[in-house]
Amino acid sequence: MSSIAETLLTTIQSSACKAGVQKDDSLWIAYSGGPDSTALLALMVRLRELKEYRGLQLRAVYIDHGLRSRQERIRELALVRSNCTRLGISLYMRFFPPGYLLQHDQHHLGTEAVAREYRYRYLHKVRTSRPTGRIVLGHTRDDQVETVLMRCFQGSGPEGLQGITENDGYLWRPLLGVGKPQLLEYLRENRLDYSLDTSNTDAAFTRNYIRHTLLPQIRTAFPGVERSLLQLSDKMRAVETVLEESEREIPEIEAQNGTAEYEWARFMRLPLYIRVRMLYRLYNRWYPESLQRLPYRFVRELCSCSISSSHGCCGQGYGIRMEKRGQSLFWERTVVPNKKNSYLIVVQAGSVHISNRWSLRFSSRGFDSTPPFSCNTMEFTAKEPCVVRTRRPGDVIHLDGGRKKLKEALREIGVEQEERGEIAVLEDRRGILALIPLDYPEKIRWSRFAKSINEADAQYEIMELKSERR
Repeated sequence: MSSIAETLLTTIQSSACKAGVQKDDSLWIAYSGGPDSTALLALMVRLRELKEYRGLQLRAVYIDHGLRSRQERIRELALVRSNCTRLGISLYMRFFPPGYLLQHDQHHLGTEAVAREYRYRYLHKVRTSRPTGRIVLGHTRDDQVETVLMRCFQGSGPEGLQGITENDGYLWRPLLGVGKPQLLEYLRENRLDYSLDTSNTDAAFTRNYIRHTLLPQIRTAFPGVERSLLQLSDKMRAVETVLEESEREIPEIEAQNGTAEYEWARFMRLPLYIRVRMLYRLYNRWYPESLQRLPYRFVRELCSCSISSSHGCCGQGYGIRMEKRGQSLFWERTVVPNKKNSYLIVVQAGSVHISNRWSLRFSSRGFDSTPPFSCNTMEFTAKEPCVVRTRRPGDVIHLDGGRKKLKEALREIGVEQEERGEIAVLEDRRGILALIPLDYPEKIRWSRFAKSINEADAQYEIMELKSERR
């Protein structure tokens, strides 16, 4: 065995010991065909040859996101199947048709994020098919450096600046302390072929831009930037340990049936960042599947609430409403969760409760006079079928002057990107009738105007959005 192979096997063995890997575990190896995951695949086979891990069940999982040319994907699949056959590992495959991921990007995450979402969703699905399943990922030291740098620019706290975790429950990353040059040398020595994804050179993707443009430029001014970022990650891991220890004696926010309560004075005596962390944890308990990043400035505003009266609203948004009631603080879930195909409510005649602040009243006749309108009631004449749903890519709305893409309309009136997820639409067979602010009645003002549609002499009400600058 060469020195590089011995070094890498020792690293893998040490990581397996720390992660608590058992000899009868089922390991699902995320295999893309690239150099990192190819080296990981071969090293897992070597690990299984050791006496203490001889019963390991190894399976490779290959996912084609349908984002590249057909020729490149065919070549990569052939290589993936060849390497798995050579190493004696079963191969599980998942194929997404070209364009599928972007069409299903309901949260407007972008190509990178939505591909990652569907990739992990499938990995978790196959993992749960075995009682002792783990997902093994080929992240390296280079990925760690890029992640920490990216999170610096994103303004992450200590929990984010730790970077990627080597062992996170059923996720195991045994190569996290290994640099890419070592893996390339190992592949050369063992004559293992790998594929190069052409999309990895596209600077339009954030991580590619960091890897190929930003890091090289930073390196000219700070030659030891990689080492410094890894040290920062290590320091933040130590800081996180201190924070967790300091929180052990602090009761968590109690939550039940979409509401939570805490003593006002006790909460406000806590250090600000502890308050922030408690609120983040509450959000994660309420929305464990949410891919939305809760903005720090919004959480900080809530945690700095300075209401002097006995009752008042501290703020709301992103699925949380917080208010002071006497000597207590109360939180509520305020966003209607997304459903399959983005539909929230199928509308019938009568009143419908949309969120904590909004209810809609529907009728199938035309208006005899100007309908009543207040801060929490809207009335519409709709043609069935009529639904309330979340926004979709490509949505358009009819305004005076013609059709306009919904995202452009929201941008023009000053609705910030992170607030757009709190807007639902009312739609019947003619199109979008109105926009409904689920959680921003104080920040966004809505006015009403009537618009005639020459369809069986029907009329309906459509909402024009006006933003109140903060």
